[in-house]
Amino acid sequence: MNGKHPQTILTDQDLGLTEAITNELPLTKHAFCIWHITSKFSTWFSFALGSRYLQFKFEFHRLYEIGSIEEFEYQWDKLITKFDLESDRHIKLLYANRASWALPYLKGYFFAGMTTTGRSESINAYLKRFLHARTSLKEFVEQVGTTVSIRNHANEKATMRQKYYNPQIKTFMPMEKHASKVLTPFAFKLLQDEIIFSIEYGLFSNSDGCYIVHHYNKTNGGRFVYWNPLEEVVQCSCQEFEFSGILYRHSIQVLNAHNYFMLPEKYLLARWRQENSLVLKFSHMMNLNKDDNEFQNLQSIVRDLIRESVKTKCRLDCAKRELERVLQVVQCLPENEHIIDEHEHVDISQSIEHSSPNEDYHIENPQQSQTKGRKKGKRLIGGVEAAKKTRYCHVPNCGGTGHDSRNYPLKRKITEIPISQSPHK
Repeated sequence: MNGKHPQTILTDQDLGLTEAITNELPLTKHAFCIWHITSKFSTWFSFALGSRYLQFKFEFHRLYEIGSIEEFEYQWDKLITKFDLESDRHIKLLYANRASWALPYLKGYFFAGMTTTGRSESINAYLKRFLHARTSLKEFVEQVGTTVSIRNHANEKATMRQKYYNPQIKTFMPMEKHASKVLTPFAFKLLQDEIIFSIEYGLFSNSDGCYIVHHYNKTNGGRFVYWNPLEEVVQCSCQEFEFSGILYRHSIQVLNAHNYFMLPEKYLLARWRQENSLVLKFSHMMNLNKDDNEFQNLQSIVRDLIRESVKTKCRLDCAKRELERVLQVVQCLPENEHIIDEHEHVDISQSIEHSSPNEDYHIENPQQSQTKGRKKGKRLIGGVEAAKKTRYCHVPNCGGTGHDSRNYPLKRKITEIPISQSPHK
């Protein structure tokens, strides 16, 4: 991975995976899927706890959602004492690995809000629809290619739906309207919920420059939010933004108090942005007097070029060579020049004349343009016409098509035979 290691990895409690990740990726935070842990509770604790098993599950899930490490340690001791599980080996194993599954220990790392391996499990289930244990290597390659094509088609449909997506604004706050134009529908829905919940929270200034934010019907507790106006940095003790990448309600309330009508750019991660917002993010560097179609067209061309170039090494070398030449031409143009109109053109003949004479140029025939009207060839047959049955002639010894007994081709010849020569005389 070009010398880079992943920040986080989410797996089940497989011992082989744990040992391999510890040895090969020591700087990566390894977390356990909470679903794989709780799914074993029935075999671990149902017999020992009996009728108290359901209450234990409820208390465990409440403990799992606790925000601070200190509170987690305190509540864990109370839970174990309440259900008399001090000597249980599964409880001891869970506590020994608490840094790999308990949310208070994971909130400082980015997991995109995921706590289970459900996404990879869904991919595995999807692949099992096409593959099985007896699949040959040839069939495996073909089926994987088919699967990738289906997934790519689904992604293209999702991109088109996103392009014409019209989000519903609920609070009419400028911050919400701005986020609806930048974030994907999935990320915007999460942020919109936090904006709505932030209205129910109060803000109180603390003596050390921080803020205490808590719900309107809770007088005690709350979250500490640190605000740096010079660097536009807001940090909350809940660490939800570090964990999911979506700004949480406590931080949003602080930004609202400081009259922020748009979220700072650093809190709109590229992971959650729409594709067009990533390109138009740099549009302020140029004086635009027309639509942003030029940027979208350029992005589409680059995406198609990459997809076609990586198919073969020859294509890749050709694309790299031509892109270097085009880059030199673009760098020679003035930086403050206005965007080229559709009727203007750039003359690159000078760059070709100064290029090396030993370079080979591969010039192909131009593509034929599509003319108006229907393409030449066989006419498409409609549904009624295609369903029409072929009719055959009922004249004896004929059975041909394209005529019937009324316009039988040999009928006239038969009637013109003289009666003296008729065999029926």
